[in-house]
Amino acid sequence: MLKIKNKLKDFKNLVRVVCNINTEVSFTFTPEYIYIRVVHPSNICMIIATIKKDMFEEYNVEKEITYTLDSKYLMMSLDKIAKEELSIKVEIDGLRLLSEKHDFLLNYFVGKKDERPLPQSELTTKWEIPSGYFLNLIGEMVEFSAVGMFKADEDLKLRVEAHLVKGDTLLDAKKISGVKSVSNYDMGYMIYISAIRHLFDTINFEFGNNTACYLTGKNEFIDFKWLLACRVREEDES
Repeated sequence: MLKIKNKLKDFKNLVRVVCNINTEVSFTFTPEYIYIRVVHPSNICMIIATIKKDMFEEYNVEKEITYTLDSKYLMMSLDKIAKEELSIKVEIDGLRLLSEKHDFLLNYFVGKKDERPLPQSELTTKWEIPSGYFLNLIGEMVEFSAVGMFKADEDLKLRVEAHLVKGDTLLDAKKISGVKSVSNYDMGYMIYISAIRHLFDTINFEFGNNTACYLTGKNEFIDFKWLLACRVREEDES
């Protein structure tokens, strides 16, 4: 049995983020933590996250088990029944969600914990950025162009290019390490994880020259990693 009340909002925000990525998502319940790994159907992005058992007021899992759940019905169930607190029972027949007046059993597909190594990228620059500011900026810039060019040197800049407008924006970001680097990303995919602004005050943004990028967040209870493949621009393809 798992019970959560004080951090229920954070739990639901994290589940909302991973449910945005695919129609199915796998949760592995272990005696010490919950492990989540979900890949977008296009294979262009993925999330790896762990939730420590200390996030829950009660956490008792005797044996590791993986549930592959329907994202839509998981999020619908949480929104409808988990208003102030939530209990979770890890059962053979399914994942049982309970609150004061509700008792829902979510059917699942038999799953296996995905422990394949992450794709390797040569990450040559790393920045710390306020999460709300960064994701709001992405939401604004994607209205100009789906693809954004991130240029790192002593400063971090974002360049957008559309048919009738081109522009650079200097980001309010703190450089942690790295050398001059440039890469392009489809910013529309970043919108999927906008709810992480409610979980982490700052995030780390890492990328290299034409490599995948990583957005990572960490707090006392949650480790979150988002990987997004780079976007090859048409003029780079020739």
